[in-house]
Amino acid sequence: MVPQADRIAPNEIIRIRSRIHTQDWVWYHGMIRGWIRGEQVPPPPTSGSSLSLPTLPDLGYLIEQAFATTMDRELRHMRDAVRAIIGKLEREHNMAAKMRKLTARLEMAGARVGVAEARTAAAEAVAAHVAVEQAPEE
Repeated sequence: MVPQADRIAPNEIIRIRSRIHTQDWVWYHGMIRGWIRGEQVPPPPTSGSSLSLPTLPDLGYLIEQAFATTMDRELRHMRDAVRAIIGKLEREHNMAAKMRKLTARLEMAGARVGVAEARTAAAEAVAAHVAVEQAPEE
């Protein structure tokens, strides 16, 4: 059973849902308003306004359609940028893998050189020992 302090009244749920629903779309109006101001679009002419004000021609579609078109274009640009970044990251990953392989080969070659140097030193020591043993006695 839920404690009394944790319960939410049914009318409170309705109020919270309606507030959440209206908050979901508050950004939309603000964004359109900012977009219009950013583009410096003059206000539409009214019956009392002077016709000498510059106005935009009627484009034949609603501002919501213009906004949706702009957002679609921006999303395409973002997707293209994401694809480019992913491609660069994949190339970097491939280069890192090649670098690891080359580093491993270099370390292996270094180990082989070390073994060869050790064998050479051992052969020289054996040759010096044999030379001392075979040296003619005076």
